[in-house]
Amino acid sequence: MLGYKTYHCAEIRLRAAGTYDLWIEALRAKFHGKGKRYGKVEFDKLLGDYSAITDIPCLMFTEELIQAYPDAKFLITTRDEDSWVKSITGLFNTILGWNWYVASFDRLRVQSYVEMITIVWNLWTGGNWKDEQKLRQSFRDHYALVRSKVPKDRLLEFHPSDGWEPLCKHLGIRDVPAEPYPRVNDLAFTIAIFDILWWATAKKAATDVALKVLIPGVAVGVGMLVYRL
Repeated sequence: MLGYKTYHCAEIRLRAAGTYDLWIEALRAKFHGKGKRYGKVEFDKLLGDYSAITDIPCLMFTEELIQAYPDAKFLITTRDEDSWVKSITGLFNTILGWNWYVASFDRLRVQSYVEMITIVWNLWTGGNWKDEQKLRQSFRDHYALVRSKVPKDRLLEFHPSDGWEPLCKHLGIRDVPAEPYPRVNDLAFTIAIFDILWWATAKKAATDVALKVLIPGVAVGVGMLVYRL
């Protein structure tokens, strides 16, 4: 609505699924010490076509992105901690609790995504998905990191209830939208989207399995028919 082309997790899934493996590579390099850590060159390749970023996996590289784009303006939403914990736990535990065996039938858009968010969830929870205190600490640590690294004149702490005015002022936008500030990506909506993705993947898996079984079966049947003739 403000004219930005925004890179977020849903954007990857819809238009850039092939980059999931690159983000996995970047996560492993930073947090597991495997491979070369990403810098501006790598981020430009991933984000160069976009004018704004949000969501995972980008927020896992806060320091690197601050260094790569020193003139960028930053925004953190002043969200209630309890609300975030309830929402993110409901989302990740629901999604990762499904039977993702079917994910192997769609490496590009599904398996690599599940792998990526599993890495993030393990980092946020210390590998124990039931450790709420570790999750809460990860929430606080992220806010502390942003506040300590981003110059105050380039950082806006924002709550959606504040409306468009402070956001537009921070970004230097004169034409403030007349529409109410939107609310999207709530828990129920997001889980519903993943439910559709799961069933689409399950359908693809069933079709692939059926074809692998059916085609050899047809070939055998034709062979028997030719033999009989």
